[in-house]
Order: sequence, then structure tokens, then C-alpha cells
Amino acid sequence: LRFLYSLLQIGRPTCSTAMTISTTGNTNHTMRIIWGELLYGVIFAGSCTHFLWVVALATGEADHWTVWFGTHWPQQGFCISFPNTYYDSHYLSFYADVLLVLTMKYLVSTSLSESKPRKTTATSSMHPQHPAITVLQGHIPSLLGHGGSHLILTAYFEGSTGMATLMEKSTYTLVTAALLLAFFVNFIQKPFPWSPPLLWAQAIFHTVVAGYWLPGMFLFTYVSFVYNINLCTFRLGYTPRHSAFYTQEALIARLPIMIMTWLEPLLCDSFWLAIGGHMYFDITIPLSAIAFYFYVRDREYDPNSTVSTTNNRAASPLKAE
Repeated sequence: LRFLYSLLQIGRPTCSTAMTISTTGNTNHTMRIIWGELLYGVIFAGSCTHFLWVVALATGEADHWTVWFGTHWPQQGFCISFPNTYYDSHYLSFYADVLLVLTMKYLVSTSLSESKPRKTTATSSMHPQHPAITVLQGHIPSLLGHGGSHLILTAYFEGSTGMATLMEKSTYTLVTAALLLAFFVNFIQKPFPWSPPLLWAQAIFHTVVAGYWLPGMFLFTYVSFVYNINLCTFRLGYTPRHSAFYTQEALIARLPIMIMTWLEPLLCDSFWLAIGGHMYFDITIPLSAIAFYFYVRDREYDPNSTVSTTNNRAASPLKAE
């Protein structure tokens, strides 16, 4: 706990003199880069390991490992509680996702249109590119699509496609392919400002893999893998290192999702199954983003400095190309 708390403190100026603040800021900047890259590296490794395990399971090469994950998760690729009801884990995920999307939309709209100054700020509203705003905005369309996919899966595919691919289960293959392509374009485009050729190349490749090769029961795992690969590549390779919230975003908004990726299958039979199953993975995504929002929303940000400031609200470089 002390280690995690120390990560949250990185970037906070604690000395009174300008010279000491400058020195401390440079040191904290270096530490922030080290810990931020370490955390994103952990997320990258965890996502790759999890997906490789799923591929091995789908190809029959990991049947002897299923004892680690109980019986329910390997059967459907989810921890599904209360099957064949209107409150099974898919429906619960859809309800929760819609509710939390509306919550994030509310937080964004109120933060951009506040008329009263905050206690620690000099302006009445947040800059549109403040990290507190951009992280929420990046999750809104993808979470809405995620929840809608749960609804389609339970209403149209009866909760799971099993080991069949989506195209094998779908009556209208061209429509399904078009919907998958549109999903991946929207899913990747909003959070990550890749060039159009790279965006479309990714979307087409992922549509082929998800629709024609991967068993449908592992589709959501694949989507999570795609997101984390894009996230870590963008953060490690393209995000300016002077972001004051580089490490805090990784720790608060990103790492909990990776942890839940593993906790869902590991604890499905013994814990999650009785209280809602996969829904808890879904709500971890927006709740982590909302927690990050509340942590940084009252902290000023200067993109030209390596530390947080107390007198200037400016655009975050997290979305810079």
C-alpha cells in the first residue's frame, strides 16, 4: 500500500522554493516515466499472456489448464450468472454499461460547463483536453458498444456462440462482417489517433480474426486484447513523457482492468458466479476511469512542465499525435 501511495504522489511538488520545486520536478519526472512504463509493460504482458492462454484453450492445447479456471468460464468464455433470465450476466452488463455511460456523459458535460470555480482552480470549467475529460470520453463509445454487444449476444445468440465462429452462427454473414468492421473502427478510432491507413488495416484484420477464425465465445477476450495492445503501444511509443498524469492513469484507470481480466476466470466458480459474474469486469472499466477523473479533476495541468501546477489549466498531450 505504501508503494502504491508513493506512485500516486509522483508529480506532486512538495517543497516551497522555486529551485527546490524545479529539482524535485525533474526527479519526479524521471520516476514517473520509469513507473509509468513499468505499469504499461505489466498491462501489455498480462494481456498477451491471457490471450495466448485463450488461443491455447480454443485449439485444445490447454485443456489441462482449465482446472485453474473452474468449469463455468471455459464453457462460455465468461462467468455467466443466472443464465436464461433477463438478469443474467449479459443483461446485467448491458444495464450497468448504459448506466455508467450516462454517468460519464454527465461528468464530462458538467465539467465542461461549470459556472462555479473549483476550490483549487482559477477557472470555472475544465479544458476539453484535460486528462480527466479525455479518459472518460475515450471510454464512452467503446463501453456503449461493449454493452450493446452483450445485449446482442444474449438476445440473438442465446448467451454464447460456443466454439463456433460468429460467421458460422450468423444467418447474414455480410451484415455481421459490416457490423464487426464498424465496431472495430469506432473502438480504435476514438481513443487512439492512428493514421487512417493503420486504423483501417487494424479494423479489417481484427474483423477477419474475430469473425472467421476465433471461436465466438472468446470474442470479448480478443476485443480486450486489441484495446490493451493499442493502449500500451500508444502510451509507450507516442504519449509525450511530460504528461503529469502518465503514471497515475496507468495505476488508477488501466491496471484494475487487467487485474479483473485474470480475476474473473480464476474466481468465477468460487466467488463471481453467485453475485453477478461478468458484470463486475464490465463495471471495473468505467469505475476505474471515473476514479481517475475524480483524482485529477481538481489538479491543474501544464503541458510544458513535468509537475502539476496550481495556476494554469491547459490541454493534455495524451491525445497528441
